[in-house]
Amino acid sequence: RKDYFSYTRYCSEYFAPKDNVAVLYQRTFYNEDGTPVYDILMNQGKEEVYHYKDKIFYGKQAFVRAFMKSLNLNKSDLVILDRETGIGQVVFEEAQTAHLAVVVHAEHYSENATNEDYILWNNYYDYQFTNADKVDFFIVSTDRQNEVLQEQFAKYTQHQPKIVTIPVGSIDSLTDSSQGRKPFSLITASRLAKEKHIDWLVKAVIEAHKELPELTFDIYGSGGEDSLLRDIIANHQAEDYIQLKGHAELSQIYSQYEVYLTAST
Repeated sequence: RKDYFSYTRYCSEYFAPKDNVAVLYQRTFYNEDGTPVYDILMNQGKEEVYHYKDKIFYGKQAFVRAFMKSLNLNKSDLVILDRETGIGQVVFEEAQTAHLAVVVHAEHYSENATNEDYILWNNYYDYQFTNADKVDFFIVSTDRQNEVLQEQFAKYTQHQPKIVTIPVGSIDSLTDSSQGRKPFSLITASRLAKEKHIDWLVKAVIEAHKELPELTFDIYGSGGEDSLLRDIIANHQAEDYIQLKGHAELSQIYSQYEVYLTAST
């Protein structure tokens, strides 16, 4: 058994031996008081059956649909959909009694596969864009992406949806570091996930350091790529100028650096 915790245990995974390998066969999720809420029965790593109270649901879509129906949504409610993987159609269908907003996080199309007659949407957003007439508004992070997306809807589709800009992060006020910005200092802050491509940044800084030995690079956040990044840093003897800082309250830290790096796609 493997247990997962935040401020309390929220999930347990159960494994059984098969061909000398531990195979996951069940996940159990808990209330704050430790009582089980629902179980997911797995088959070859896939979520097949959901058991909630006295009900059985076959597949995630059926489970999500039942949950959304229980909300009794109406036009005073707003459903905000992040990535639609595995649940998009259900959310779209059940949210029609309410208002539906869709968040667009990253680059939303493939520039190399787009021409005057055709656009290749990012696969995470293809369903939402294709069914944009069912969306009350889309949320993007920058005014520039807002402009581009509006132009593309007008050019490649029959849809003209409302698009609003909401920055992904903000601080109440700008702050200055009492010590000033450290010369040649670089920072990034995010989940250490594959799609963030922090490894690209690490390798780029390693190359740049050969020409600018004063460079330093601090990486804030945690995630599944932690070990990979540590290996790259160690293999290139870069520990002195590239460091993993973990989680931190960054509002007073950003102003200590000269450059923010990102490679997220």
